[in-house]
This record gives sequence, structure tokens and C-alpha cells, in this order.
Amino acid sequence: MVDGTESLLTQWQGHPDAMIVIIVVHVVYPLGVGPVRARYGLAARVDPKQMATFSLGVAVMLLAVASPIHAASERYLFSAHMAFTSC
Repeated sequence: MVDGTESLLTQWQGHPDAMIVIIVVHVVYPLGVGPVRARYGLAARVDPKQMATFSLGVAVMLLAVASPIHAASERYLFSAHMAFTSC
């Protein structure tokens, strides 16, 4: 928690449960659109731009959970946290 005496830049932390879900999702998606999709013929080929966009979205979620914005939102500035996570 930020009490005003420490810098927000030192507040990089992550909740283990959220980090595990983000990592699992980021591992399972490429498998689902890669080997699993090809093996079972589930859908057409996935555009690399779609995979890049997904990875960028996962990075944004990771930043929202682990960044100082999250630490600041626990004490004040909750609106910044919600604006960041709603993108």
C-alpha cells in the first residue's frame, strides 16, 4: 500500500492468482490457434496480426495488475486504474 512516504515507482507487485491466469491464458491461446487448430481443423489460419494484438492485450492486463497504477488505486486515484484496465 502506498502511504505517501515511498515512491510509486517501487510499487511493482502482482497478485499471484491474477498473474497465473494471465500466464496460462498467454500459453493456451497460441496452442489453441496453432497446433490444436491445425490438428483438428477447427478454423481457418490465424493472422499473425491477431496473435500480436492478443499478446499486446495480455501485456496491458499484466501492466494493469502489476504496475504502480494498481498500487495507487488502492489508496487513491481509482479512476486511473479503471481507465487503464478498460482500454
